[in-house]
Amino acid sequence: MAEENLARINPERYPESFKDQVVRAKLIKIQQAVGGGVTTLKELRPGLEVLPALLGHPESKKYLLMFQNDTEKRPTGGFMTAYATLNVESGKVRAEGSQDIYTLDAKFKQRLEPPEPIKKIP
Repeated sequence: MAEENLARINPERYPESFKDQVVRAKLIKIQQAVGGGVTTLKELRPGLEVLPALLGHPESKKYLLMFQNDTEKRPTGGFMTAYATLNVESGKVRAEGSQDIYTLDAKFKQRLEPPEPIKKIP
């Protein structure tokens, strides 16, 4: 509504200045800013609609963060060096813990035997 109402105002009907105050240029600037703001909000709407769920409302969410070293290139972007888990409930973020990747790997005692073609690679 604000955009529609501001669009009805013709800045040319107003003086360029009044009592040493710029009028017309400021009015044009306000019209442009509101128009840009409306466009931005329209573009952001899909993200804003899912934001409550991402922030743990009405149900809490748990997130896994993976940290990568981009100087050690891997198909995923870099060598996975560490991880952290976060719990988000009603917008409040709580870190549950973090470990380096070697600590996680050490938890798995059982090792799988690689397939024959992989074993043959020197």
